[in-house]
Amino acid sequence: MDQTLYTRLSGDATLAGIVSTRIYPVEPSNNTAVPFVVYTRSDTEDFVNLTGSDGLAKHTFQLDYWAINLDTAQSVTAALYTLLHCWSESGVQGCFRVAHSHVEEEFRNGTAFHGQSVYAIFG
Repeated sequence: MDQTLYTRLSGDATLAGIVSTRIYPVEPSNNTAVPFVVYTRSDTEDFVNLTGSDGLAKHTFQLDYWAINLDTAQSVTAALYTLLHCWSESGVQGCFRVAHSHVEEEFRNGTAFHGQSVYAIFG
């Protein structure tokens, strides 16, 4: 599911217009330009019913993103929501945002806006 999510994120023109190719599975080095997105799988839960596993799993992904200003952070939030919320295609039976937030925090000798969105992907 990690590669499927990366392909979805990196193939979107709107998100690329904001973060370029700066989409990572782990936090990048300190000299990486902002804005950027980091996606991390935080949980995978297999679904089991009375007859056993049906092969469906819920994958929870946390997407963290940093931007110098709130407008850019909100643009990333909107792009991710448009791209991922209610997404379904081969291998993905559904994707839904379950949480999001923005906070201004210390970042590389200054401040930046840290956005965080959590998505449940069923597949």
